[in-house]
Amino acid sequence: MTIYLNAGGHGLPSAATRARLLTHARCEAEAGSLAALSMAEAELTQLRAKAARLVGTTPAQVALGHTTSQFWLAAIARLPLSGRRLLIAPHEWGNHLRHLRHVAPDLGLRLDILPRDEALDPAAWAARMDEDVAALLLPQVTSAQGLVYPGTRIAALPRPEQTLVIVDAAQSLGRIEVPQGWDVLAGTARKWLRGPRATALLALSPRASAVLGVQAAGLEPMDANVALRLGMAAALDQVLTMGVTQAGARLNDIAALFRRALGRDDRLAGWLAAGTPAGEQAPGHITLAVPASERARLAQALERAGIVAKWPDPAVEEPQAQLNPGVALLRITPHLDNDAAEAEALAAALAG
Repeated sequence: MTIYLNAGGHGLPSAATRARLLTHARCEAEAGSLAALSMAEAELTQLRAKAARLVGTTPAQVALGHTTSQFWLAAIARLPLSGRRLLIAPHEWGNHLRHLRHVAPDLGLRLDILPRDEALDPAAWAARMDEDVAALLLPQVTSAQGLVYPGTRIAALPRPEQTLVIVDAAQSLGRIEVPQGWDVLAGTARKWLRGPRATALLALSPRASAVLGVQAAGLEPMDANVALRLGMAAALDQVLTMGVTQAGARLNDIAALFRRALGRDDRLAGWLAAGTPAGEQAPGHITLAVPASERARLAQALERAGIVAKWPDPAVEEPQAQLNPGVALLRITPHLDNDAAEAEALAAALAG
């Protein structure tokens, strides 16, 4: 049996989510796509309301789409950037940074990336604030190490009316409450929400709509896979029923099982300590800093044991985070259905 420990990459959809996908597919096969869509309209309307409830806004301010980056790029494309400056977290997603570096010369855009040791301090953001800042760009939770940015405190900083706070919530939706004060918030449903792949949401504040010149619906794709959206609705039902705070607490309990199992071996405990970031770590996130020379051997050991985890590539995913090039990061992200026996199996596989 596979032991799946990669909720931060793609949380395995629950039985209820998979069942809703299949039910709609059967309905399409038997009644046709238009009739099946008509029968699902009420659920699709409720989906937008559920997404709005998750992020603390109204349904009219929510758009549904495919990926976090799709919505992030759509917002950036409408943001007035010529001759302006962006304040950027060093853990901003690599593809986002590569896009900005591509367009910056033509726009006269300056990219102000905070030093890693200052990024979690709202005062460091405040010190760089000026009238020429178009937006503050930050993840709510970083991908490789699970650091939690103080998004609410950063968003509360005094800033010009035209300066937006753009939050990448891909690693946070479903495991911690979203920050307050955001203007643009985008996140995927396939990770901690355990929705289907190719499902995501965007939310815009009234300030963002004014600056970008568009309502949330204007950034939503014209076409959609109805089955995937219904699966997303089923996934949202589960997290909203449990509550995000309660889900996060449960994820912390499960992560503690894994840390205890790993901590009983001195070598694994050392890797665990080295991988623990300075700052709050998101629920369910465990990172080991493994000597780079051990990566191939350990990857093979995990494969033999049927354990699925992730080896992030910070140089690609978080190129400004300046993580130690002499180590390989092993990211363990269990979800609500993992248990102590699987924690022991992981420790045994890594200990060799």
